[in-house]
Amino acid sequence: MSATGGWAAGAHLPALSAVDGIELRALAASSEASAQAAGAAYGVPAYTSVEQLASDENVDLVVSLN
Repeated sequence: MSATGGWAAGAHLPALSAVDGIELRALAASSEASAQAAGAAYGVPAYTSVEQLASDENVDLVVSLN
């Protein structure tokens, strides 16, 4: 996930935000640096693996592009 654009800002986040009851609660990125940058940009916890993300008790749904 890019903290400054990419799939998150361009397509998926706006589409998911349009659905009632869905909010970004955490994210995962491929590197620690990009995870921390994106987490800071979106104000949510950031992880470096989908497994870590899925184990967050505040996460009910995981959307993955891999």
